[in-house]
Amino acid sequence: MQLTTTFTLLTSLAASVSAAALAPRDTSGIFSLLALHPNLPFNGQLVTASKSGLWLLVPPDQRDAQCYGRAPPNLPAVFTHDGDEVRLYGEGFDRQLLVVNTSADRQDNLKYFSEPVTNTDWQVGGWTESTTEPLLFQGNSWAACSQPDGTWKVGVSLGNDDNEECVDITIYPVDALAPVPCRYSQEQESAE
Repeated sequence: MQLTTTFTLLTSLAASVSAAALAPRDTSGIFSLLALHPNLPFNGQLVTASKSGLWLLVPPDQRDAQCYGRAPPNLPAVFTHDGDEVRLYGEGFDRQLLVVNTSADRQDNLKYFSEPVTNTDWQVGGWTESTTEPLLFQGNSWAACSQPDGTWKVGVSLGNDDNEECVDITIYPVDALAPVPCRYSQEQESAE
């Protein structure tokens, strides 16, 4: 009897922790991004970061973050909120900044950089915070654009292109499970 009660309590606790981890949260802390779009293969998946972009459905063995400590490089991307800016969660000053080019197509308008952003085409601020609403950039939601290899590149849905390979999606900030600071790979292109 006592063993059954203990097992029931542990099962209930595990279920509540799992549900709490995926609940929308206050983005002033450390969080991951959960992508939602019914009937698409990435629905309910966490966003990853690689080669200056955000991605969905990248196989774990193709992720290339350099993480601190014993963390494997195949974890979902982890972010922090700094006012109206969003950064990838890194060690000290090594946090990489999300930037948006409002004149670029959806699949090419979202990147991250370590260096200071001086090119006026790339906007740094404009991300909203909410504990109950999706994360938005200047009131705009997100897009996912299918790639030939089966992955999806994430961008911001600004309504300035009609790429049929892109769909509008919803992204919520969710608790990062065991967050570890990482440095994510960058392309040579710069935001200067």
